[in-house]
Amino acid sequence: MKFFLFLSLLVFTVFSAEVTTEDNVYVLTEVNFDEFVKAEPFTVIEFYAPWCGHCKKLAPEWSKAAATLSKNTPPIKLAKVDCTVEKSLGERFGVKGYPTIKIFRHGEPGDYNGPRQDAGIVKYVLGKTGPDATVLSTAEEVEKFTNHQDVSVVYFGENSDTEVGKVFFETAAKHREQFRFGHANTKEAIEKSGFKDQIVFFQSNRYASKLEKNQATFEGTSSAELVTFIEANAVPIAGEFTPHNQHLYRRSKKPLLRLFIDFDWEKDMKRINYYLNRLRKLATENEWTKDLSFAISNKKATIKELAAVGLDKVKDAFFIHDLESDQKYVSEDASFNLESVKKYVQDFLKTKPDPYVKSEPIPTSQDGDIKVAVGKNFKSVVLDSDDDVVLFSHSPTSTPAKNFAPKLEELAKKLRKVKTLTFVKIDGIANEVPKEFSTNSYPTLFVVPANTDKPIKYTGKLEVNDLFKFIKNNVHHPLPLKKQHQESKDKDDDNDL
Repeated sequence: MKFFLFLSLLVFTVFSAEVTTEDNVYVLTEVNFDEFVKAEPFTVIEFYAPWCGHCKKLAPEWSKAAATLSKNTPPIKLAKVDCTVEKSLGERFGVKGYPTIKIFRHGEPGDYNGPRQDAGIVKYVLGKTGPDATVLSTAEEVEKFTNHQDVSVVYFGENSDTEVGKVFFETAAKHREQFRFGHANTKEAIEKSGFKDQIVFFQSNRYASKLEKNQATFEGTSSAELVTFIEANAVPIAGEFTPHNQHLYRRSKKPLLRLFIDFDWEKDMKRINYYLNRLRKLATENEWTKDLSFAISNKKATIKELAAVGLDKVKDAFFIHDLESDQKYVSEDASFNLESVKKYVQDFLKTKPDPYVKSEPIPTSQDGDIKVAVGKNFKSVVLDSDDDVVLFSHSPTSTPAKNFAPKLEELAKKLRKVKTLTFVKIDGIANEVPKEFSTNSYPTLFVVPANTDKPIKYTGKLEVNDLFKFIKNNVHHPLPLKKQHQESKDKDDDNDL
């Protein structure tokens, strides 16, 4: 009997990790994902949602590409993850939109920046299956490889079996999607470089400057140390902040001064260098490189982000961006010039100002049964309250919110004598709220117990009695109930009203 039970469990374990296919594409789940990507030296995975129009358009192209690549020598497997079902996988790999495609090498993820059509997918993927490091046989090839708009990492050594060589190739195998790796492997290329059995980092040629550290030599002993070394050097004193490199800026954990200008790298190098040099001057002359990072951002590509802080009409706008909290610090004089920026940074470092908050004006009075919160008083009205708080987030254009508003007024009126309970409403469109209160669906209701600032989201029906039961079960201070209810707990909760 025990043997049969053991065998049953073993069979279940084996089949629970089985990977099925649909139209030549491997279907991955939370159960089989890790085992699959670790077993494949190279695989490409689509994170999708079944309702997404772009995903539906990609599906037949992905299947045709998968069929072609499965015949490659060795075969290359394309896979997919339904993020509406396997939610933890989407969260784990930072999936923000659909479809998101990632390349995995030995279990390590990298970005896919290729086409979305059958032939294009095949060509792009096959192009990514070559050597982990580009072979550089001459000094001219080294010069051409390192004089590039992307950062480059080169190992100078004829023998790749040295300890340094092993660290380099281990890192290149796992991180070739993030960085460019080259191997100078001839006596000529090595001698002319002046490096021997060394790994050297080369900065992007876009940021070539006397003030920048244009190259650096690795002195560590492990792959983890090399990755940290590359990431640290990849952020120049003044560079461009983009969605693709924002993770590098975030890892520094330093606030980022961002300057928003219109530019094109192909046409506006003189203009770009003008602003980069001024940022470098600010950073170095005031010794701020340890406290802040500095970068330009493309205004056209970030116009919505500027509009969110009221700077979309400001020429050469700037603000300080705390990347850890995603808070922005906006100067009253937000148009870039050296003196105003210098003064604002000095004030920021000395006495950190309040971050920008999108907000309606703070109400002059709070006379009704339901208080009004806005962005600027949200903390004091909701988070710092000694009462249990019921928060009603609404939109002026939401019909369900309009229909529920009178019901909420009715409930607040009936409970107005409960001194430990406060009802609050906020226009979720016109006001910025902390991330845990953000929503795209209105109305959304939360209970914030008095002993915490962590909200509990209400997911029940938009009915007074249902909401009341939810409030009663989640507040910190017990609600004073009617005597007959305390005598008979079997009676319906609506008697409490």
